[in-house]
Amino acid sequence: TLELERKPRLAGDVDHTYGAKYGLVNLTSNAAIIAYMNCFEKLGLDAAVLKSIDKTKPTTLRFDSSTACKFLREVKVDVPVGRSYEEKEEMTGSGSDASKNTAKTRVMKAANHVKEF
Repeated sequence: TLELERKPRLAGDVDHTYGAKYGLVNLTSNAAIIAYMNCFEKLGLDAAVLKSIDKTKPTTLRFDSSTACKFLREVKVDVPVGRSYEEKEEMTGSGSDASKNTAKTRVMKAANHVKEF
């Protein structure tokens, strides 16, 4: 049960009457039934379908789902590998020493497939 301060406690730790146990079970059972009904409704099993079920025979609910996707296009992208390195090239020319530094990053070519579900 909940007090005004909203500090939930176990029913066994709270003073209560004998009939309060049945009220607690009734409330929690109704909450569970409503949760199941919300799930069934999202799956397409609404009140009209439930009323059409033959109540004289046991009924089993079976659900089958499938997913399909359509290929739209392929996109080529460059993905950095995470390492970079620097190359130093020394050139000797007439008169003065010249050097050239080049920073390079390794990349990997990847193909992203764009699909529609």
